[in-house]
Amino acid sequence: FLPHPDTELRDAPHGSAALTIRAVALLRLLLPKANLPATTALGVLDPEQKDKVFRCGANVIMQKVTPADFKKMYQIYPAEFQDYSIEEGRRQVEDEIRRVGRIPV
Repeated sequence: FLPHPDTELRDAPHGSAALTIRAVALLRLLLPKANLPATTALGVLDPEQKDKVFRCGANVIMQKVTPADFKKMYQIYPAEFQDYSIEEGRRQVEDEIRRVGRIPV
């Protein structure tokens, strides 16, 4: 959970990256065939954890691809994201996946 400053939950505490990692690891043991995402929110909480979650059981990556014209209308949480074309963003994600020793498919 990441509180957004423009909502009533703005003062609520954010979630824990460490707890998320433990939950993914436990879910991988309980549900070996499940799709478990490494979300962009985890990278906002702690950028180093986004790579770690793959080693703990995540097998799906989520990437923001909101067109620039719509970004102001669709802001789940305040964070700075690079403005990439979809093709450029895909290359970046595939590089991230390879960097953690996985093969993008």
